[in-house]
Formats: sequence, structure tokens, C-alpha cells
Amino acid sequence: MVKTQVKQGEVVLIYNEKEKHLIKASGDFQSIPGFGVIDTSTLISMEYGSEITHADNKYVVIAPTFNDYLSKVERKAQIITLKDSSRMVFEMGIKRGSRVLECGAGNGALTILLAFIVGESGMVYAYENNNQQIPILEKNLKMAFVEKYVTIKNKNVYEGIDEKDIDAAITDIPEPWKIYKDIYKSLLPGAMICSYLPTYNQIDIAYHKMKDTGFEDIHAIELLERKIHLDDNAIRPEFNTLGFTAFMIYGRKMR
Repeated sequence: MVKTQVKQGEVVLIYNEKEKHLIKASGDFQSIPGFGVIDTSTLISMEYGSEITHADNKYVVIAPTFNDYLSKVERKAQIITLKDSSRMVFEMGIKRGSRVLECGAGNGALTILLAFIVGESGMVYAYENNNQQIPILEKNLKMAFVEKYVTIKNKNVYEGIDEKDIDAAITDIPEPWKIYKDIYKSLLPGAMICSYLPTYNQIDIAYHKMKDTGFEDIHAIELLERKIHLDDNAIRPEFNTLGFTAFMIYGRKMR
């Protein structure tokens, strides 16, 4: 369905060339950091693409993309980038209603994407053992208005996994092979695992441990991304490009 008007409860992006803000049109007054107080009831029924003026600044009201949310994520460590996370979602078949296990949620950048995909009929079980990360994770989920679709597990995932009948599992921890047997038991037949690992040494261990656990269709990839600098006088690759981030190794539970 094409969005033409802002409906109550929808999240909109208030944008101009200098700044952008995510606001939920819940019908109440909200204080938005860097923007000020806004009566969100004025956004309801507004046509997308409309212009508003706030504190003498003009903004356009549009529907946000996941990248808009990602730009607002508070981070204190490296996140799984969109080039990698989007590939995970596509390759693992994560969809509306999926139940996804995330081992090592960190700041929640991937968690937010997963929550958007699974929606209210699914659930993301996000394990994070670092107590300093939990408040940041909770803050980022609330910023994206997806906290209802995530169950945060403040628990060391190496000590065991509580969930069963899982549709997909993603690990972003140093030694995921220590829990491959637990993950295998938790997955439904046909479900996939993806381990996100930064070194060849880890990929080597993960590959053999996946085979020993019983995973099949095992394969590993890396994705490289190069941005293009756009200018009226010169179009060229950016000098500071995003190259290698990590490897992704996948396996599937067949039975």
C-alpha cells in the first residue's frame, strides 16, 4: 500500500539538508533533542512530502527508511553494517513473523533491522551479556519504536539458549562454535545460522565446527562496498571507502 497521508502511530522523518529527526505521530506533545517541542497531532493526516516550519526552519515530512534509523543509532562499538545485515536477512529468509535468535546484540543496529522485518507477529531474542551495552541497546530500540518486537536477554549466551523453534540464528561473538550444538537444537528444520567473524582463523574453526555439529550447505562470503563521490566538477570513488568489515559464514539445519 502506497503511503500518502500520515496515520496516527506512524513514524515520520522531518528532514532538511542540515538535519533530520524521527518523530512518532502519536497525537501528543513530544520533546525531540535538537528539534524542540512539537505537537505531533499536527502531523496526522498530513500528506507525505508536505513542508512544515518549526523555529523558523523548514522541513519536509517523509517516510523514513531503515538507513535513517541507523544514522540515529548510538554506538560505542563497531556495528554490523547495512551491507552485511541486509544480506543476512535476504539469504536467511527472515520475514514477517519470523522468530530470530541474535547472539551478541551489542548496540542493536542489527536488532533494529530484524525487528522491522519480523514485526508484531514475530520476535527477536537478543542476547547481550555486557551490562554497559544494555542501556544503549534499550535506548536504540525505543528510538526506532521497535522495542515491542524484541526480547532482550541479559545473559551469557555461552551458558545456554532458552528458545526453541527458531527460524534463524545470527552470532556476533568471538567463539560462536561453543554454542553451535545449542543453536542447532533450537533451530527448526531448514533454518539457517550465520556467524559474523573478522578473521580467517575464526572462519576456519567455524567451518569445521559447523560440519561436526551437523549443519549442511555451509558457505562463507565477504562483501565490499565503495561509495562514489558526487560533485558538479568531478565524479570519482571516495577516498575513505568502507572495505572489509567481517566475514559471514552460513549453515543450514536440514533435519
